[in-house]
Amino acid sequence: MDEGTVIGAVRIPTPWPPLFPLVVAGGRPDDHTEFAIVGQPNGSIRLTVSKKGSMISEYVTERVQFEGEGMAIISISWKPNWSEIRVNSSSLRKIEDAPESVMCFHLNPPVADPVLSYQHPHATTACADKIKDREIWFSNRAAGGSDKNVRPRTISDQLSDLGRSVRNVREYLVSINQGSADKLGTLAAEVRALTRRDGKYYNPLLSRMANYLKAPLPVYCMPDIRRDPTTPEVIKQANLHFSHGFCSVKKLFPSQVLMDLEDWLVQPAHIARPIASETGVKTRVTLVRDVVEDMANTMGVAHYSPDASPRVDSMMSAWGTRQDGLTVLLILIGNAVADLGGYLLDEAQNRDLT
Repeated sequence: MDEGTVIGAVRIPTPWPPLFPLVVAGGRPDDHTEFAIVGQPNGSIRLTVSKKGSMISEYVTERVQFEGEGMAIISISWKPNWSEIRVNSSSLRKIEDAPESVMCFHLNPPVADPVLSYQHPHATTACADKIKDREIWFSNRAAGGSDKNVRPRTISDQLSDLGRSVRNVREYLVSINQGSADKLGTLAAEVRALTRRDGKYYNPLLSRMANYLKAPLPVYCMPDIRRDPTTPEVIKQANLHFSHGFCSVKKLFPSQVLMDLEDWLVQPAHIARPIASETGVKTRVTLVRDVVEDMANTMGVAHYSPDASPRVDSMMSAWGTRQDGLTVLLILIGNAVADLGGYLLDEAQNRDLT
């Protein structure tokens, strides 16, 4: 790509400024182009964009100060011999144009009195459509025992399965957070078994137990950028946009809204829009559930494929100081399903169903 715009949420390393040049984020927009955003010890940010090993553009910003810990929205734009970096919609000048300047950004404004999503008084209302949707969908499924060689599982059996699955997910997350990638595919397969309910062969455990208990599956997430009228124009026009939605049961950002887990699963994780010179190329949208499905099918215990998934590759093509985009996404959804599974188990115990 000789020109383009990439945008995403980036975790800012601490301490800032870093003690030595440190890659804050980077990625490969295509097979030939690579960019890197590097924090400098003086507080400036250096952007490099190269194509087939040759530098297309380089930009060193004025000094930046980040207050607090957390994420910032960083966008980069480039074309031959020109670049721009924006942090939270503010354009950063070149250091030679502002040698004495320091731009200050406050990260993660505190959320007042955070309430866990499943304890929120409006959780059922926020998830009402999905609660009804699950009720209709599961009422059309066989209750079990349609094959004469099997027996219907008791609710107690299925709740035991859920408890075991939650423990599995938490074990996988510990391994992944310690730096191992061995459990990523296994985690994806477990998440799919808990949440994927389209297609005649799927009967996901987490959704099934939520339907049995007539309970919501509430999480806090960022609004869908495709439908949110407050989405900045730079995001709508970015050639590449990585958006995990920051799904969690604890509200971390003021802009997160309450929604059902299944609504987040159909939000985009990655959007690739064609550059101006690409004619006949359509915008490609990869949903969160697509990444989970492809990861489970190609690199998980469900199936090991001889072929790679372009959608998984797209998520792995972006990286930060700690993990690539695929790992970040799977950690988010792993934590969400484990927390919601624990909430359903507590609900069942409160109703003496276990």
